[in-house]
Amino acid sequence: MPNKFREIPPEPAVEEPMSETMPADDMQQEPVDTTAGADQDAESKTEMGMNVAHVIGGDVLKDRWVLRQIPLILLIFIFGILLVANRYRIETLQKEKTATEERISHLREKHIQMQKEYQESIKISRIAQVLDTVGVKLISGPPYEISEKD
Repeated sequence: MPNKFREIPPEPAVEEPMSETMPADDMQQEPVDTTAGADQDAESKTEMGMNVAHVIGGDVLKDRWVLRQIPLILLIFIFGILLVANRYRIETLQKEKTATEERISHLREKHIQMQKEYQESIKISRIAQVLDTVGVKLISGPPYEISEKD
């Protein structure tokens, strides 16, 4: 079956090594074709030029090989979109995490300050000062029971 893209030149005949059973004068030498290599170089250059024109012209999208690779190209494209979306989401989450950590730190400081104020306000000396301004005195002894007289 011929190659549909380019003609492949036939391979030159390979000389067999001399064996001990055959005398050297019985060997026939075939001339070696030195122009075959030059033709291949010229063909590859023109083929390279055609390939570049083929790609730039957009004809490469019509090739069967490229059409078979479209699902793979789409998969790679979808993975690229997912990668970018995931990076954006992670960056947003990092910003939210930093803001939340700062808020937690601020609330912790506020909690400690409020706890200190509460501890200060429940001291007996502080309570006594507040009650003195109202006119109530603290008892100095143990509490006693008030009984009702009949």
